[in-house]
Amino acid sequence: MSCHSLNADLLRPPVVLHLLKLKCMNIEGTVQPLNSEPLVSVHQIVSKLIASLQPLAVKRNNILLNDIPRDLSVNADQHKIAYVLSEMMHTAVNSTENECIHIEAVFDNEHRVLRVTDLHTQVYHTMEIC
Repeated sequence: MSCHSLNADLLRPPVVLHLLKLKCMNIEGTVQPLNSEPLVSVHQIVSKLIASLQPLAVKRNNILLNDIPRDLSVNADQHKIAYVLSEMMHTAVNSTENECIHIEAVFDNEHRVLRVTDLHTQVYHTMEIC
């Protein structure tokens, strides 16, 4: 099993299985929150989800990597974020075997995306945050 760095073409995956846009989620410091949701750490949510999916990942001989920056926080309902990410991660683990699965944040001028991907099949599960 090998884990390689992602190439620079980050926002153009060959297959997009999920594109879920959660409204009223703002990256810390860019826009005033549109709601009264608390600031939540995306990295911590992903770490907890990885721990809960670890037995299934081990059974399928997959490795889960949390590549979300530790300082990435959003104003949003942490349960909604956890639910969507959990579905994306569970699908990735169930659909692959002997792979390295990355959970990462990708940003450019127009998009802020949380992405779950395995590098072998290059199947991407994405959630856009605005």
